[in-house]
Amino acid sequence: MRHRSCARFMLVLGALLLGLTRPSPAPQAQETADFFSGEELFEACQISKEYCLGYVTAVADVMLRVKPLYGVESCPPPGTSKGQKADTVTAWLEANPDLRYLNAASLTAKGLAAGFPCE
Repeated sequence: MRHRSCARFMLVLGALLLGLTRPSPAPQAQETADFFSGEELFEACQISKEYCLGYVTAVADVMLRVKPLYGVESCPPPGTSKGQKADTVTAWLEANPDLRYLNAASLTAKGLAAGFPCE
């Protein structure tokens, strides 16, 4: 029985090592950056409200703890919904197409700061 376990382990280890030594596939043409761009976020927000809500909410949550984030702060009033935050960021991205090539997280922070400025 112990021999079978050892043989199975060696087989799995060999398969893993083989997978590690295979060359990686060529990157897709659309993968030109190492980050999620504002353009990609804007397109995702047009397709999936849930994805947009999740992404914007994640950045907004980080902004509550890290001040400033990407050099900006956001102060949404109490009771501001996730949907309002996502709509604010989507509208900001729509109004700033020339910046959408930049990192989506930084643009989300800028959109939230513009829509919910701190006083």
